[in-house]
Amino acid sequence: MYNIVMLEYDKVYHCGRRSLTFFLVRYGWIFFTLAGFLFYLAFQMYFGELQDETNVFLSQFPDLYITVSMFSQWIAMLAISLIIVGYVRSKVLHRKIRFKIDKHAFHLREGLFMIKESVIPYQQISNVHLVRPYFYRLLGLARLDIMTVSDKDVLRRSSGNKSGDFLLPLIDTKIARELAQHLMHHAAGKTKPVYEEDEDIYDTEIEDTVEEETTSKPE
Repeated sequence: MYNIVMLEYDKVYHCGRRSLTFFLVRYGWIFFTLAGFLFYLAFQMYFGELQDETNVFLSQFPDLYITVSMFSQWIAMLAISLIIVGYVRSKVLHRKIRFKIDKHAFHLREGLFMIKESVIPYQQISNVHLVRPYFYRLLGLARLDIMTVSDKDVLRRSSGNKSGDFLLPLIDTKIARELAQHLMHHAAGKTKPVYEEDEDIYDTEIEDTVEEETTSKPE
């Protein structure tokens, strides 16, 4: 089955919603856990077993004019602040990597304050390497690397290496496949890239492979 690739020229792309979810779990879990505990504490102070203890504690500071309701609301606001901090931190890390394509090259931009930009012309691309470890497959994620004609060892970034060795260490599988097909067809000199999905190819446990005639430039 053939589908036209949906990637658009000169449009900036990020690594997808699934990768954002991964960042929220990996980098925001401690904030969300603390927020959940504070919500539970505020609920117990206002409605539950801690209400009497809170009244006794606040009665020791009569000059502050703090009620149980005010105190529990402050704790709830602190919990909301932690959720916001966790989300913003994950979002910022997610947006550190963005890319775009044009008619001549693939453009990658990394970083927030120290910006690193890479441009890979299509004619320099010799291979596109997709890796999908088992837990990545469960989340719909992949790693993508682009090999150029200057690379001496095409498989130097094998599936056993760290994710940081990949050009795109975390990207939604759907976006990765469309990008890989786009790059391969342009590297082969085709102006109208076509996407063909083969479940036997893309659902291997460790890494995705593609046929040599579509991944390599014609001599």
